[in-house]
This record gives sequence, structure tokens and C-alpha cells, in this order.
Amino acid sequence: MIFDHWDDTTAVLHGPDGGTLLDVTTVEAFDGDHVRKRLWKLLAGAWLDTEDLFRIRSVAMYAARHGVLLTWPLDELERALLETGNPLDARRTLVVLAKRLRAEDYARRLEHRPPVDS
Repeated sequence: MIFDHWDDTTAVLHGPDGGTLLDVTTVEAFDGDHVRKRLWKLLAGAWLDTEDLFRIRSVAMYAARHGVLLTWPLDELERALLETGNPLDARRTLVVLAKRLRAEDYARRLEHRPPVDS
């Protein structure tokens, strides 16, 4: 697993058939662009569970201001967002990029870490 947490508006709900990665949004404008960005965020979050610890098989978005819950099976969302792309290739590309960015961030944090008092 690349990251052991998501952001403050995302959670994993566990069920007998696997987990659902849920994103809660409170925006007023619930338009197509907003939904698409949130769906890409959910897909990326599911893909970053590289060891399948959370068994994410679906994603969901809850629009709190509107009282609307939207859900998608993960494989259907991959096909819909990628249209003609290969989900496995796209996932590999994301994971490689995420690992590189994580390593760069870790190195930067070590470089700027305050000295430990003796």
C-alpha cells in the first residue's frame, strides 16, 4: 500500500463483498466537472491500495447538501473514465508516479527536519 490514509472527506466502508471508498462533498454546485474530478480522485485512491488491504470494489460519492448518494462498481468506473484506455496500464502509471512523489516528499522532509537536541 502506498498511503495508509486518504483525506478528511474520504473513508472506506467495509462490507461482505469488499470495501467501498466513499467521498463526502458539501459543494453547492454539483455539476458534471465537479463529479468527474471527484470520481478521478476516488479511482486514484482505490488504485493506491496496491496491496488490496481495503478490498475496494466500489466507490461512492455523497453530496451532503443535496442528500444524493452515487455509487459505482470499481471496474465499471475504470472503463467509464478511461473510455478506450487500459485500466492496468493507467494504474501502473499512477502507482509509479505516486511512489516517486512519495520518495521525493520524504527526502525533502528529511532535508528540512529540525536537528535533534542531544
